[in-house]
Amino acid sequence: STPSLLTANGDDFDVSTRDLSLLQSEELPFLITNAVLPPSNSWHFYTEAVHFDEATGLAVLSISDSGQTFNGPQIETALGALDFVAHKNGESSSCGPEIDGGSGGGREN
Repeated sequence: STPSLLTANGDDFDVSTRDLSLLQSEELPFLITNAVLPPSNSWHFYTEAVHFDEATGLAVLSISDSGQTFNGPQIETALGALDFVAHKNGESSSCGPEIDGGSGGGREN
């Protein structure tokens, strides 16, 4: 598998001498939807599965190669993330009208 940013920090793995801690920021978390990191990994608190942009109302996902360390299956992860986005949209009163999920030919509910 290709090297992963999540395993390249020397603080996490003895195989790397790189110090990537300057990339770790709560203000700009690493967007990776299909990664599951243990709390012992230095990236654990600096990743985000779905980014919700307040200004545009967009939900952004980033799916990486499922063969990399810590990454899960791409399709299942994307479907789960889309379900999460739909749930968050259902909680939000600022969303537009809900569109039927395919059984009604795109009619508004």
